Amino acid sequence: TAFMPDVTLTTLQGLKQKGEKIAMLTCYDATFAKIACEAGVEMLLIGDSLGMVLQGHDSTLPVSVDEMAYHTACVKRGNRGAMIVADLPFMANATLEQTHMGLTPQAVNIFGGYKVQGRQEAQALQMIADAKALEDAGAAMLLLECVPSELAARVTQAVTVPVIGIGAGSATDGQ
Repeated sequence: TAFMPDVTLTTLQGLKQKGEKIAMLTCYDATFAKIACEAGVEMLLIGDSLGMVLQGHDSTLPVSVDEMAYHTACVKRGNRGAMIVADLPFMANATLEQTHMGLTPQAVNIFGGYKVQGRQEAQALQMIADAKALEDAGAAMLLLECVPSELAARVTQAVTVPVIGIGAGSATDGQ
């Protein structure tokens, strides 16, 4: 089995600069990690969505840091060079600062369901400003979830770091 070279932030930045799309897949175990790597996937995401997908909960809220660590370790054992990214579960860092942009499934009760974020121009401008602020603060990558495709394109153009979209259209640097 051929292994891809280790994917680094420099690798992802180079793909963005060349206009090449980045592939990211959600993965929870060693077997799927190995298969994804063999297919050339650059990034593996251990999502707190495992609460719904694997554990049968109706939201991501019950997922613990220990459960995320367990699945991250499983993915690591099957990884063959992809970059691994793991969600922080709800209340893992109980501060006012947020690390996700767009839909934050942890706030499902505040939003009143899983709804597209950033439809109004004021929200869009705030999201673009937030993206720039995160980049200025040292963020190496951004993840937009459930954001209108036009806004996702604007955010992607506004920053130099790679932007990965989940339900955010095709104009992001990766899916």
